[in-house]
Amino acid sequence: MSFDEGDVEIILDGKKYVLKSSARAMRSVSLACDGHMGVLGGLAQYRAETAIVLICAGLNKTSNKDVEEINELIFKSGGVPALIEPLRIYAETVMNGGKRPKEDSSEEAGEASGNPQPSA
Repeated sequence: MSFDEGDVEIILDGKKYVLKSSARAMRSVSLACDGHMGVLGGLAQYRAETAIVLICAGLNKTSNKDVEEINELIFKSGGVPALIEPLRIYAETVMNGGKRPKEDSSEEAGEASGNPQPSA
């Protein structure tokens, strides 16, 4: 399996999986979670359904059996809080067309807005 820029690794029940970004995944996540803000809000609220949607989309799993298996894997992995970081990265990546959003430091953001941040 090749690893592309839009791919995100996640560990479920001790096994490594690769969530793949695709147009189909972006659409299914957007529809199921009511857009980008819905996805991020669902993660912030530790909604299992949001995690299931993201993982199923990234693994191209669509059957009811797949959904139940992913739910079990999430539970065995410590629940949604244990998976927040890779799920957040995947959500932002897939909703950004498979490209990881650039991370701005607060200093760079301040300079870009014309408000330099004081040095520590």
